[in-house]
Amino acid sequence: RASLRNEDPTLERVLAGQSVPTYAGIDIGRRKDVTAIVIVREFPAGAFHTVHVEVLTREKFSVQRARAAHLIREFGVTACKIDETGLGMQLAEELEDAFPGIVTKVNFASADTKSRLVNKVKILLEKSRLTLLDDGALLADCHKIKRHITPAGNLTFDAARGPDGHADRFWGLSLAVDAAVVDAAWDLTPKKEEGEQDD
Repeated sequence: RASLRNEDPTLERVLAGQSVPTYAGIDIGRRKDVTAIVIVREFPAGAFHTVHVEVLTREKFSVQRARAAHLIREFGVTACKIDETGLGMQLAEELEDAFPGIVTKVNFASADTKSRLVNKVKILLEKSRLTLLDDGALLADCHKIKRHITPAGNLTFDAARGPDGHADRFWGLSLAVDAAVVDAAWDLTPKKEEGEQDD
């Protein structure tokens, strides 16, 4: 179950004047889906807090680029992962060029990529190391993610597309978490289900 953080008092007030690692995830949309920009701060080490969720609906890419750049600067983002799949390719390239060493592109076409993103969020929530804003739309997007088996027999994750997008806020969150959590540096072992034993 996800932890909730109320907006008042905000973590931003608690962290006023402090420099802490800050991560962003950007899931790109244009006509069918929205663009979701999610900011996560790490404080203390190993504890992650969602501090900002922003959605841009049917905005021109020039507007999206300017807004993303503004948030990266405003929050002092340490690392950012951005969806480069399909329509997002050019915007991802432009932001990567504008913020070298900070912005990294991610291709969603791979089932392995989606599994990695979903599992990182799932495991951090299970370990109570990720706190979500008390944002109904974000929480609803998290619940939309479902497991699917591809025709080739591979496990993947996706969400049904609806009027309010394609679980874009969740994917923005997962990209921010992916930027924050380097696999080799963290214990990302899934929690065992009750009654499950080691092999």
